Amino acid sequence: MQSLKRRTITPVCAYCGGGFDADHPRDSDHIPSKNLVLEHHRHNIQWVKISSHKKCNNEFSSDEEFLRDRLALIAYDLSASATALVITKITRSMELTPWHAEALTNQFAVFNVFDSHEKQVGQVGGMIFTESDQRRIFHVLDKYIKGLFFHHFGQIISQEHTLKHFLMEPPPKERIIRAKKSLQLQRQWFDLVPGVFSYGYWRSSEKFRSIWITEFFEKTFLGSFIDAFRP
Repeated sequence: MQSLKRRTITPVCAYCGGGFDADHPRDSDHIPSKNLVLEHHRHNIQWVKISSHKKCNNEFSSDEEFLRDRLALIAYDLSASATALVITKITRSMELTPWHAEALTNQFAVFNVFDSHEKQVGQVGGMIFTESDQRRIFHVLDKYIKGLFFHHFGQIISQEHTLKHFLMEPPPKERIIRAKKSLQLQRQWFDLVPGVFSYGYWRSSEKFRSIWITEFFEKTFLGSFIDAFRP
């Protein structure tokens, strides 16, 4: 199981590709987001630190909180890390959102409390996802994959390539174990925050084309593709 701790200092923002100057100063961002871990557990974390603009970092903030809440709720009672988040930070934030509290009392069996006009696109861990849910989670994945790609390969994903994501129902445990072992043997699986966030990737001979798997709270798996743009 490979781990790494390295700061990627670059001449450009890993997210937008813009340079740094007095009006656009360099900032440091973390992958995974710090809000996935309680403050008193952060001292030995293997963060990936990315050079970026503060403005680019900030535009993900509300969706990063949304991703944390949703994926921690899915793993509640199955992951010690997710449970700790739910009974502290997330529960406090739920005081202003009664539909979140209702889901808690139902032990998150089904999270089906959305406007009826909104299309449902999938279900993960018994929680229903709508188009807007998916869009917000994928927005955060854009940041993660762009940052991790730059971290590993020192390049911005080119405009000739697209980045796409998809929700994954937990595949059979045996299949995940085989995939992880394969990536571990190739030194391409990384447990950045054990029990909270792990990821791996396969990369083709074409330098940008790759497949990424991100794992949250040992429960939810999300997939991402980088491929050549096809109009």
